[in-house]
This record gives sequence, structure tokens and C-alpha cells, in this order.
Amino acid sequence: ELLEKLGVSADHVGLGLAGAGRDTERESIEIKVQRRFGFRTTVVVSDAQVALTAAHASGSGVIVISGTGSIVLGRDQGGREARAGGWGPILGDDGSGYDIALAALRAVLASRDGSGPATSLSSSLLGAVNLTDWEQLIPAVQRGEISREAIAALSPAVFASAKQGDEVAGGIVDKAGSALGKLVAAVVRSLEMSGSIPLACVGGVFREIDFLWPRLAASLA
Repeated sequence: ELLEKLGVSADHVGLGLAGAGRDTERESIEIKVQRRFGFRTTVVVSDAQVALTAAHASGSGVIVISGTGSIVLGRDQGGREARAGGWGPILGDDGSGYDIALAALRAVLASRDGSGPATSLSSSLLGAVNLTDWEQLIPAVQRGEISREAIAALSPAVFASAKQGDEVAGGIVDKAGSALGKLVAAVVRSLEMSGSIPLACVGGVFREIDFLWPRLAASLA
């Protein structure tokens, strides 16, 4: 569709795609694209690799991505790469917008049934999910009426409550920052990086970088 809009043909195509972080996934996509379109060369990489190159060109450095999902990717001076996280919403996108928002929704439900502390999230999140009563949440989620992206989009409201002093929201943000710091540390250790390490923070959650960074840095230290 893009080539058609541009009115050009292509012999060599590179695709940076979410979910293409492993060799089996990349090879499968490359084969399917090659069979369908017949490009001379098709190269598939993850969207994280695109972001890593955008941040650090061909040099060494680390990126931490936190949007709907999360992942950390690094490259050393010799070109070796290592990753941590990025396991998806079920197996673990720690510190992502989805992770933050899901923790907040769980905290609201726990507050409502008395198994958790009271939190201002109970009122601030209700309108954000376009519901009039929390009893509507379970069927809406089970029927898929609230997408993963829609849940992740609630994370700014969690930050807002944390800034206003809500202890539950603050704890959720603390945990998210700590999780991201641990992922960065894992990549740094894996690549045996030392000295001054360039780190780029990418994704919608880092709109709150001033509030999130102290927690991430403390965990990383």
C-alpha cells in the first residue's frame, strides 16, 4: 500500500515490526513477504532495533521502551545485542502502560471488595474507561470491549493520582519504575557494559519521565 501511494517499486525492503524480536518470527515474516511480493531482499527486524538505531546510530547504548508494552535492548561497542523483557501482556510487559493501568484496575477492584486500601483511582479511572459503574468492568473486559491499548491509555490517570499523593497509585508507579530499572540493569550486565552508558527512554509512558525517572534510576543503581 505504501509503495502504491508513493508510485514507486522496490527491490530491497526492510521492515521494523512489533513482535518480531526472535529469529523464528523474523524468518517466518520474511518468507511470507518474499513469496507474496518477490522483493530481491527482505529484511525484518523488531521495532526495538529500529528505535535502538534511531537513538544511538551504529554506536553502543541502551534503549528502554515503555508504551503499551515494554522492552529493553542494548548494543555494545562490538555490535553484540542483548534484550530483556518484551514478553507480551500475559507473560510480562513489566513497567509498561498496560502493566501500570492493569495494576490500577486491580487495585480499584480490591478497594471495592475490601481486600485492598482505599484509593482515589476508584473515581478517577471510571470515566476514563467510559463506564458509569465498576460492575460493568468485568463483562466489558471479558467480551473484549476494552482493548489492551485502551487499558494502557489509562496510565496517565494513574500518574495524575500518584502526583496528587494517592499512596496506591504511587506504589504502582514505584513498582513500574523499579521494574524498568531492573530490565536495563539486566541488559547492561549481559553486555558487560561499564563507564558512561548512553540510555534513551522511548514510548508514551515516558511523557512522565520527570516523575518516573527517580524510581527507575534508583532501581538501576
